[in-house]
Amino acid sequence: MTVSPQDFRDAMACLAMPVAVVSMVDQAGGWHGATLGSVVSLSLDPPLVMFAVGRGTGVHRPLCGSDRFCISILGAGQRAVAEQFAGAAAGRFARGIVPVGGIPAVGAAACWLVCGRSRLVEAGDHTIVIGSVEDVRPGTGGSLVYHGRRYHRLSGALSGAEQDAELGSSGQAELVVGAL
Repeated sequence: MTVSPQDFRDAMACLAMPVAVVSMVDQAGGWHGATLGSVVSLSLDPPLVMFAVGRGTGVHRPLCGSDRFCISILGAGQRAVAEQFAGAAAGRFARGIVPVGGIPAVGAAACWLVCGRSRLVEAGDHTIVIGSVEDVRPGTGGSLVYHGRRYHRLSGALSGAEQDAELGSSGQAELVVGAL
């Protein structure tokens, strides 16, 4: 059975995704950036992150040619920034940019990760970028997420009683990075 691209997009809309912006400086000094929904933690030791970028996007070549990049994890009130970096390339760095580790990054982000490019892996019509985290800079506020083709703010963690009800008698849960 072949899955249609639309059926696959509809299925992926059920998955909540982080919203982040990746930015870098190319070899000629030009700034490039794009909105991402695929940033995940890959390893704690050493600290690695990964995300996918479409090979047909304008940011693909500069990103794959860059030794370093910054991931700005967007805060709850940064929907306009997510749309700014998903829109026309000419307007992406128009406002709200700060230097982080020598790389232009989104100001007022929830967190910044300065990374060195570790590895590129071709996968379908995308390239998986693996970054070695060189610096972490905490920002402010909660995170912005994308789910059901809409942006959402996280309303907060479950209370202790709510977590206990969700977890049953063990009272413990752990998100295992890189495994289900």
